[in-house]
Amino acid sequence: MMAISPSRLEPMLVRSTARPPFGKADWLFEVKQDGIRLMAYLDGEHVRLLTRRGRNVTSQLPELGALRQELGGPSSAILDGELVAYNEHGIPDFGLVLQRIRTESWRRVDALRREIPVAYVAFDLLELGGHDLRAFPLSERKARLRTLIGDDARHVAFSDHWQASDGEALFRAI
Repeated sequence: MMAISPSRLEPMLVRSTARPPFGKADWLFEVKQDGIRLMAYLDGEHVRLLTRRGRNVTSQLPELGALRQELGGPSSAILDGELVAYNEHGIPDFGLVLQRIRTESWRRVDALRREIPVAYVAFDLLELGGHDLRAFPLSERKARLRTLIGDDARHVAFSDHWQASDGEALFRAI
């Protein structure tokens, strides 16, 4: 296993289909949060957060600088996930996420950090400790990710999933 070059890494994107997947193989289904896709690069003491188009939003999200500690302090890791902001009822709100990442002023960033809580909802672990994990099945990468996220993590959450062979039946049940 070799380390991933972050300059070449692009997130896997969702494809639109007419129907949920169905077949002999088990599919892995996740809830789509109402947030913004972020890749989190942890290297030593540094955390870098990039949107799917490569925009660096690290300075707008100072509380996510603690991701490395909340993951148990790996020397390096690359996570794929979603930035979610919650309204006063604890419901994800896309408009609030936009407020958080569109602010450049340090004073405004600090005020918004207190007004609009965010979480990084991680759904994939692409690299850990310099080892590229993309050749492993997603279910195994998610299992490793789940063990990294501590029970007392405040700013990172694990994106739960369901395995099923009939996407339509799962969709109807949900």
